[in-house]
Amino acid sequence: MATSRHGYGCTTVNGRRTVAHRHYYEQRFGPIPQGLEIDHLCRNKACVNPDHLEAVTRAENVRRSHR
Repeated sequence: MATSRHGYGCTTVNGRRTVAHRHYYEQRFGPIPQGLEIDHLCRNKACVNPDHLEAVTRAENVRRSHR
């Protein structure tokens, strides 16, 4: 899988490049709720395992990134 310059996995969906973790999250759980972003619980930016992804607020995602 290709990765972005920031280390996130990338994929192409319907002819558009997107970050893969958001696509795979939505495939499993449905649309990402407004105002939330996807946190990688495993701390691996390239991971697309839906069991390692959680929709959280920006503040929570930042807080978790500093552990």
